Formats: sequence, structure tokens, C-alpha cells
Amino acid sequence: MTEQFLTLSLPEQRVMLPTQQLLEVLSLSADRLSAIPDTPPYTMGVTNWRGEVLWVLDLSALMGLEPLYRQPGRLRKFPVVIVTGPASPIGLAVVEVGKMVRCSTDELRSQSPELVKFGPGAWVSPERQTLLALSTDKLLDSPIKT
Repeated sequence: MTEQFLTLSLPEQRVMLPTQQLLEVLSLSADRLSAIPDTPPYTMGVTNWRGEVLWVLDLSALMGLEPLYRQPGRLRKFPVVIVTGPASPIGLAVVEVGKMVRCSTDELRSQSPELVKFGPGAWVSPERQTLLALSTDKLLDSPIKT
């Protein structure tokens, strides 16, 4: 089965999310985030999105990779991909939003044990880039309860 994905860049990894799990992509200034004490380190804070509270998570830190705050100039403004969450939408902060790609789920290959918990596999694009296919269900299995 062929699916459409949105490609995303993280400090150490290129990933892709199925478009059926996406709600919106926006550019967010750090000053629009309200930090919440005693939350996991991947929680950047909350913001108002369409009149509702939106939790914003650092996707890279959530995956155990280098956090966005360690990237020079990244905390001023950054892309946030809003996805369907278990109880409400969740914002995932990334370095860059890329293009849409189509790939067959049969082309996904297994990946390292540390990353298999985030999605069904990795895909090698025609440009020979390896992209990790993520599943929001797996990503958000138990990070925070909104």
C-alpha cells in the first residue's frame, strides 16, 4: 500500500510522518510558549492553538536524540507539526519541514532497536536519503498525559 508522508529534519535524523496523522504545520516563536514546571525534558511548553491548549514537544529529544535547544538560533522560531494525539492534538517541534513523499509501506525496512519503538521502519528515497517512518501512536504512547 502506498502512503503519503511529510518529511522532517531533526538535528541528527531525517524522519517522515504519515499525512493522515497531520493536522497543521505552523511556525512558532519561543515567546509564545509557556513553560510547565516538572514536565519531562522533551516538553517545550504549551501554547494557545485555535483557542485550546496545545502541548509542544521537542521531537528530537522525545526520540532520545540531541534536543533542539542545543541548536544555535533554533529557539527563536521553529516549525511545529501538529498531529493527532491520544486525547488531544500535540505539537512536535522540528528543525525543518521538508517535502511530501509517497512510499510503499512494503519498502519500509527494519531499523535499529532504539528507533523501532517510534515507527514501522526506514525508507531510502530515490535521492538515497534514509528517512525514519514515524507513527504518532508509537511516539506518543506514554510521553505526557494532557
